[in-house]
Amino acid sequence: MKTLVRNIIILVCLILFLSCSVTKIKISENPKLGYIQTNYISGQLKNKTYMKIDTLGNWIYNGISKSYYKNGQLKSEGNFKNNKQDGQWRSYYDNGRLKSKVYYKDGKEDGLSNFYYKNGQLKQKTNNNNDKPGGIPAGFWENGSSRRQIKPIKN
Repeated sequence: MKTLVRNIIILVCLILFLSCSVTKIKISENPKLGYIQTNYISGQLKNKTYMKIDTLGNWIYNGISKSYYKNGQLKSEGNFKNNKQDGQWRSYYDNGRLKSKVYYKDGKEDGLSNFYYKNGQLKQKTNNNNDKPGGIPAGFWENGSSRRQIKPIKN
């Protein structure tokens, strides 16, 4: 129990120091689950990430994570699994339009990723395998026409 309290105190102090915002930690009725929530000074929600305690007693990210702009619009959303990004992560422009859609497996980009212009047009498509480029990325101009494709250099 002392380790749990110590970890919570350290985590809260670190986040407060780095983000200059208000942090709240909520522990569910199950003492091994909870979430960490950070708010802007105004009180507006900044981010919320679900967590759990691992077998060593450390808090790790595990579950849905969402962050928001100061205007309340969703900035990003995705899932953590054992402290690593997992599954689809989406980011948004401050006007609410989709900015990117990236897939992760065990914290590494894995699968098709799409990036968009602020007007909603597709900007680029890439396909990654275990954080490494797979194939030739496809790029598009803001009007939707295709850019010249450039083959990545292999090291």
